[in-house]
Amino acid sequence: MTSDKIYAIYPDGQDRLWIGTDNGLTIMEISSETFTQYLSDPNDPQSLSNSTVYCIYGDKVGNIWLATDYGVNRYEPSTGGFIHYTHNEMDTTTLIHNEILSFHEDKLGNLWIGTYGKGLDKFNIQKQTFTHFNGIRQLATAVIYGILEDDPGNLWLSTNNGILKFCPD
Repeated sequence: MTSDKIYAIYPDGQDRLWIGTDNGLTIMEISSETFTQYLSDPNDPQSLSNSTVYCIYGDKVGNIWLATDYGVNRYEPSTGGFIHYTHNEMDTTTLIHNEILSFHEDKLGNLWIGTYGKGLDKFNIQKQTFTHFNGIRQLATAVIYGILEDDPGNLWLSTNNGILKFCPD
C-alpha cells in the first residue's frame, strides 16, 4: 500500500480494487492479493499528475478517472500510464481548477467534475473540452464533494455550503 490514509476505493469488476490515498494509487488484484503502486514522478509524463488521489470513477465505457490535487487523470490501459487534464490559464477549454474532488457521468455521457472551491466543470469526452460553471454565485467558491443526478437530469451537489441543485439546461 502507498499509504494508510485512504480517500477512495473503486472495484472495477475485473478482480481489482483501485485505492486512492494521500500518497498515490494502489491497484490490488483481489484473488492473488498482489499490489501495484503508482506515484507522481515529474520525470515520467505518464505517471500520476499528483500523488493525492481523492476520488476514483469508472465511466460507462470503462475509463477510469482519478481526481487529484493537480488535475484529472485518466488511466490508459494500453500503456499502463495516465493521461492528464489540467488547468491552463491561457486556454479556456481546459479544466477550471487543478484541485479535483468528485465526478459524475450524466445520462448524455458528459463527465461532471467537482472542484475544491472553483465551481463545476462539464467535460465533453468526445471533443475533449471543458465547460465551466463558476459564474453562478452558489458555485463560484463551492467545494464540491459529491455529484448525483436525478431522473429529470438535475445535478445534486454536496458542498461546503450544503446541498445545491443544479439544472444543466
